[in-house]
This record gives sequence, C-alpha cells and structure tokens, in this order.
Amino acid sequence: MVSPYGRTMLDKSNGCGYFNRIGQNMPKQPMCADNLFLLGELLQGAGEYVSRCRQSTQDEDRFMVELAREQIPHLKLALRTIERSLTELDGHLRDKLGIESKPSEGERKPERRYRKATSGK
Repeated sequence: MVSPYGRTMLDKSNGCGYFNRIGQNMPKQPMCADNLFLLGELLQGAGEYVSRCRQSTQDEDRFMVELAREQIPHLKLALRTIERSLTELDGHLRDKLGIESKPSEGERKPERRYRKATSGK
C-alpha cells in the first residue's frame, strides 16, 4: 500500500510504520526542533486551561475550588523542572553550534538573601 506521500506503508506493529520507495527506514524520531515546536503548542494550550479555570471557578462549590488550588504547587514544580531542562538544553545546543554560552546563574551576581538595612525612622 502506498501513502499519498510516496512512502510504502507497512504494518505499524513492526515499530517503524513507513519505508521510503528505496526501502530504507524513515527516521523514527522527530527532530529536536519538532519536539520543541510541539512543546510550545502544548504550553499555549496549558495557558488556555488556566484561563478556563479562572472563568469556571465562579460556578464551582468550595470543595472543587480547594481541590483545584491543591494542584497549583505541583504545576509550579513542573514548570520549574521544564525551565531547568530548557536551560540545560540551550547550553547543549549552544555547545553543538559552537556558540559561547551565557554565564550560568552561579557566575552571575549573587542573589541577595536579606533586605538592606534601614534606619528604622
């Protein structure tokens, strides 16, 4: 069976699913740029879910609002993990391209942990 794209379609149970007309396996995994594009679309959809939540809470009972609120710390943790992973991936891609890396968080100005002293007046 031939797909409209000129590839010979096979039973997907073999793990690949497509061969080109020469008989070589087509790439099994999408490229990095494809994965990041899809991640961007996923995150845009996530923002829409947050907007829906904000609108729907007016009609929900207290229990459901509390249950929704319990999810926020888990979601914030997931976002921090994604941000850390993207920072590491950016460094990896910069190395691969031969681009000088930005200074890491540790090399930047240290974060102030205490407030400046005030006169108290």
